Amino acid sequence: MIKIKPMTCKTAELPLDSYKDEEFYAELKYDVIRAIYDNGILYNREGRDISHRFPEVLDAFMGCEAIVDGEIVAVTGKFEDIQQRLTDNKLDIEIRSKKYPAKFVIIYCFKNYHTIPLSIEKVKAFPTIQEGWNYVIKNDCEGLILKKSNWTINGYQQGVRSDSWLKKKYIKEVELEFDSYEKNPKGLTLIDKNGVRVACLGEQSTEVKRRLDTEGKITATIRYLEKTANNKYRQPSFKELSG
Repeated sequence: MIKIKPMTCKTAELPLDSYKDEEFYAELKYDVIRAIYDNGILYNREGRDISHRFPEVLDAFMGCEAIVDGEIVAVTGKFEDIQQRLTDNKLDIEIRSKKYPAKFVIIYCFKNYHTIPLSIEKVKAFPTIQEGWNYVIKNDCEGLILKKSNWTINGYQQGVRSDSWLKKKYIKEVELEFDSYEKNPKGLTLIDKNGVRVACLGEQSTEVKRRLDTEGKITATIRYLEKTANNKYRQPSFKELSG
């Protein structure tokens, strides 16, 4: 079998309103497991066979002769639930496939589209970019993928991080109070009373350290991707001092 290397996207660096509906269309971004389904086999973006981890996904594809690129998503939509499926232990797979069921969402079909069961979901698309962003905010989703309307002219670019597909993440902000830190080679790691750890790097760490040393605590604005069920911040980053 010749394995397909997924086409990936670059970051949308400009403000959202810089991207026009005449040039791009929007699809929902999932932060899960990228995978290729090829005639009864699932493999990840590195080409590793992960079929055994997701028996319910294979069952959903039963009889399908298609080759498709997509995402394996927790039925709940929760990132922490799909993380529970990253095991090769047979007993854990049996238990977790029932406790944390997954599904496949199709991004692109290479061949035999007509054999795909109707129960397999297709990626959610939106009439306009703004409608997509409103949906992301309302449902606290990962973000959007903005695809150039004419991206298929160049075809599916295997293994390429293409500027025909751009990811726009929904980054949230929160103010947190920090009362301690640890030094690291690039700056500081700030720590709050709940054990939240956030890197503060470069020149801004000098002023942050001075304030902590003299005042004992600081309030800072932190950017993050998602707050999990156990109140942890995913991908937290320091933005600025507050006040």
